[in-house]
Amino acid sequence: MRKIVLLCFLIIGISSYSQILATTEDGKRVILNENKTWDYLKGEQYSTKNCVLRGVVTYYFNSNYGNKPDIGATIIIKKIDNEEEQSILKKFTLAKFSKDILNRYPDKKDFHTEGATKLLKELNADTEELFDELDNKANEYLSYNWWDNKENIVLKVDGNGNFNTKLKEGVYEVIAVSKNRKSSMVTKTELLGKVAVKTISISKEDEEKNISFDFGI
Repeated sequence: MRKIVLLCFLIIGISSYSQILATTEDGKRVILNENKTWDYLKGEQYSTKNCVLRGVVTYYFNSNYGNKPDIGATIIIKKIDNEEEQSILKKFTLAKFSKDILNRYPDKKDFHTEGATKLLKELNADTEELFDELDNKANEYLSYNWWDNKENIVLKVDGNGNFNTKLKEGVYEVIAVSKNRKSSMVTKTELLGKVAVKTISISKEDEEKNISFDFGI
């Protein structure tokens, strides 16, 4: 629910519905709807401030040192339609994670391995041929959004493992490609490093948000 502080309000009737005309604490006029949402008054649109997105990327080094900053890792930020949207790359990371579990425990049967098997079937990646097909599509998706899609934001992680940028209101897919953590299983998509995908939503009210990645063993 979008919360605003009302300084004044006026009830106005439209057919059999009633709406509330309100002024926010920063002087913007809005209409409160019966479904508990609000919209700017028609003809009065306001610019949205950029939200600062910050993040940290780390990777597992060894048992003595633990995690270290993933210096040189790549961050790709792509605007998407909604939080439910699941890219082919996200599906690949889920399938890859499931295969890693099954490869690590080939003779074990518990809720972890059963869940991994079930997820691979749901992703239509439960055979080597189907997984390779998914890998090919995910690799094409990653390559396009890394090099060719000029609307995306591409960043490099600094010497402290940090990255930051400014984003407008919207929903974004954030892709991290590790520089220092390689995949235990050879795939085209993770040839340069392990890949992780997260989704983040930026609202009008957000001034700063954080999103981080940790590439474990």
